[in-house]
Amino acid sequence: MLDQQEKNEPFSQGHSFKVIYLEQDDYIYGIIVKVREELRIGNAPMLGTEIIDENNDKLAYINGYFEWHYE
Repeated sequence: MLDQQEKNEPFSQGHSFKVIYLEQDDYIYGIIVKVREELRIGNAPMLGTEIIDENNDKLAYINGYFEWHYE
């Protein structure tokens, strides 16, 4: 039952969603982004995401942030 419930939760691990914009910078979670998954809108930490659009013109900035944070 729990496994099925997790699959239905928006913005869960394994889901694809689109980042709308940067929401805020949080001391604990880093950059929080506003995201959309189908018709749902919510927030997610950018550090927990994987970039799947390799042609994104902002990819170098995003990867730079990941490298800086994990140093």
